[in-house]
Amino acid sequence: MTFDVAARSGTMSQANAALGHRGRLVLVGVSNDPLDVGTEAAFAVSRHTVVGHLGYRKRHLDELVRLVHLGRLDVSRSVSAVLPPEEIAPFRYR
Repeated sequence: MTFDVAARSGTMSQANAALGHRGRLVLVGVSNDPLDVGTEAAFAVSRHTVVGHLGYRKRHLDELVRLVHLGRLDVSRSVSAVLPPEEIAPFRYR
């Protein structure tokens, strides 16, 4: 199982490529990017599934932050870069 929380075409295809046979790709982030999971034949043969999830509550995020702060959840291998807030482009719905 892989999770894509960035919701970009590149991260979706990376998450899908990391799956094994009968893997599940969980899309948590939301964007207007097209869903890119490769060819239909490869997707079908590998029996992958894609599940969208958009139902978390703020308390869930608070709990995740608390677990990281306490050292009970290590997300260091999931972080590829750290940017200062002024370098982050605002997300705009179209």
